[in-house]
Amino acid sequence: EMTKTIYLAGPIDQGQARDMRTTARTALLERGRALFDPSMGWSVPYGAVPSPSLQRANVAALRQCDGLLVYLDPDIMSVGVTIEIVEAVNFGTPVAIWAKMKPSWALAYLGVPMFDELDDALSELDRWLHV
Repeated sequence: EMTKTIYLAGPIDQGQARDMRTTARTALLERGRALFDPSMGWSVPYGAVPSPSLQRANVAALRQCDGLLVYLDPDIMSVGVTIEIVEAVNFGTPVAIWAKMKPSWALAYLGVPMFDELDDALSELDRWLHV
């Protein structure tokens, strides 16, 4: 069976939850998943004016992945992660969210589950991906 590829979404432009990202990367690799992590793919000079190019590239990469794992930090707002969740849902890509925060009405609307524990989110993705 081919290796499943997971897109790892999390806040980048408004701050990063580095410990959560590292924990998620390690757990995915230990489960034998390939992953795309946009935080590792981009370097932007200080003071650069935002353009749509980075998000377009991220969405193109997301569409090549088998699943989306999102980590959210309730103290860091991220518009990009929201776009990625909606894109994945619209494209039919399985999504699981790892976050220690109150349940979200917006995620319930999208049918996207949220888990307090990373292992639970990964198990849900595995179930959807029939791994």
